[in-house]
Amino acid sequence: MLEGLACTLALEVPAAGRSGWLPVLCANLVSYPLAWTIYGLAPCDLQGTWLAVESGVVCLEAGLLSMCAPWPVWRCALYVLLANAASAGLALILHADS
Repeated sequence: MLEGLACTLALEVPAAGRSGWLPVLCANLVSYPLAWTIYGLAPCDLQGTWLAVESGVVCLEAGLLSMCAPWPVWRCALYVLLANAASAGLALILHADS
């Protein structure tokens, strides 16, 4: 789990730039452990669970950023959607053989 968090932060935090790196860091430190807790409690249908959890992460992070980041709400939502798509896609590629 910590390796995945480190990769997520390495990708998403620098992409936020100067004005948003701290809110993005904080949002990820809330959403990432929560997502893994839900994965542990979820039934074995990994594809459906993955999509549901990632959708929840996007909503949670967009909400947190809209309260904390110095960006308009539309930018928070767009950033979260693109950043999570990139980090989730990278995770799927890196762990495809696992």
